[in-house]
Amino acid sequence: MKSIRHISFLCITCLIIGLSSCSFINQIQYEAVSIQVLSAPDSMALHKGKYLVVNRVQATLHNQGIDTVKAGELKLNKDFYKYLSWELINSCLDVIELSPIMDSIILDTMPRKELSSSSLSFADPLPADVIEDLCMVNGANGIISLESMNIFDSLQLSPLYDTRMGDSIIWGYYAMEHIFPGVKWKVYGENGEIIYQFATKDTIMMDGVGTSKKEAIAKLYKEDEILYEAMRREGKAFGDNIAPNWLTVSRIYYSSGNKEMKNAAKLASNEDWYGAAEIWRVQVETSDDETIKAKASFNMALASEIMDQIHLALYWVNKSYNFEKDDITLQYIKILRSRAVMRNRMRDSLFDPTGS
Repeated sequence: MKSIRHISFLCITCLIIGLSSCSFINQIQYEAVSIQVLSAPDSMALHKGKYLVVNRVQATLHNQGIDTVKAGELKLNKDFYKYLSWELINSCLDVIELSPIMDSIILDTMPRKELSSSSLSFADPLPADVIEDLCMVNGANGIISLESMNIFDSLQLSPLYDTRMGDSIIWGYYAMEHIFPGVKWKVYGENGEIIYQFATKDTIMMDGVGTSKKEAIAKLYKEDEILYEAMRREGKAFGDNIAPNWLTVSRIYYSSGNKEMKNAAKLASNEDWYGAAEIWRVQVETSDDETIKAKASFNMALASEIMDQIHLALYWVNKSYNFEKDDITLQYIKILRSRAVMRNRMRDSLFDPTGS
């Protein structure tokens, strides 16, 4: 758990009869571990250990023996194409380096001559025996593979007419270029099985206007800069999908009701959650006021979440809802259920959130 920021405010609820009830609520922000997973939970099967990160794009280019890569209207220098592929990998690793798993795995990005074999250039997926050999020789638990990177573009030039003089006079040109980058990743287990795959396709559009075709094209953004940013974005997207990271979340807790609730709120504001939780627990057990029981139970749920006890937090927030049903508590129940599902997805995967 990282730093917690506290904010206090007054929540006023207007009643139909014209009266109003008010509660002091403290808002906090803290960083929790989360992961973006677009696929089914069982597809995330990475485990702690050593992973080779291989670049099949570079190996394929080496085999083709070409100096430039033609991609629609684009002609990309082979070395720049390689550079883009490594930018994909580096931006993925940037995400992992900021993750709690940073010390849990060892990444190896050394070029692998084994992948330059002509028989492997277009093999999809990599043969199981190749994966097994790579893992055995390098003591790896699996392979993270940049399988392919495809870049295509289309360029359209349209004349611009001076409508004051009819359609016979062209005063300039409008250039529109679309770039379509596509990336495919696979994660292999040490026995050659595919345990995760991820593919993205993007569309980048840019346009320009000039008095000549050459000038209109010159007004377009530099293609190398656009492609560089696109590859960084694609690499980060893959990293976000395999590595849990810190996510800033906002939560509230109640600081009014009686003297004990106020004292507990002071402890919580000083990040003494154990001391505050003890007071809230006693309030749930001894108070005759159902509203105070509900608020104290709600606060116990937050304390449990901050202590990384998600299932205990669900117990307390459901208890709060049983005491007093309201939309805030119901929303918190949904948030905690979502976190519990995500926790189950992460367990026994690349990052074990319990630390066991």
